[in-house]
Amino acid sequence: HQTELEKWEQIWKNNIRMTKATAFKENIYKIFYRWHLTPAKLAKMYKNTSDACWKCNKSKGTYFHLWWRCPRAKKYWAKIHKWTQEIIKIRIRYDPELFLLNIVPIELDQKTKYMCIHIATAARIIYARLWKTNLIPTKEHFIQKILELAEMDILTELLKGNTKEPVLEGWEMFYIWLEKNNKLQLKKKRELD
Repeated sequence: HQTELEKWEQIWKNNIRMTKATAFKENIYKIFYRWHLTPAKLAKMYKNTSDACWKCNKSKGTYFHLWWRCPRAKKYWAKIHKWTQEIIKIRIRYDPELFLLNIVPIELDQKTKYMCIHIATAARIIYARLWKTNLIPTKEHFIQKILELAEMDILTELLKGNTKEPVLEGWEMFYIWLEKNNKLQLKKKRELD
């Protein structure tokens, strides 16, 4: 993917202003500066180190491969894409620009953009926690991280004295999805019993 300088600057400004949460800002800094070391980079630094991807152990472990092209990463991001569409109730492109750089489609309203960015950032944070392993985050990891972010976001707004509904409305999309998923899981469990 090629991105023009003006677009990079806009992405940077939008991401930095989106939240006060340190974890969010740290994550976007690490993505932008390619902070996560890859097998390919480590193999250049240390002669006896394999350059194979930690997730699939088949292809060369480059930055873009580990984050997006690896079959295991693709499967993970496909799930995140599916859940994002379920949460916001809108079809969106399956695109690394959204999930890795927070480039949200212009046609979405502010509340939906906000939710997409939070979902993508949470997904990147939990994926990075398992960076040097062959593991992929679970749905439970994803839900737990989103719940943490929602709580922090709502508390931040309340501390700022902002009791307006837009922040709560944005998170309401997630809570509705979560409740629906919990009901489906209970129903499946009862059917198995």
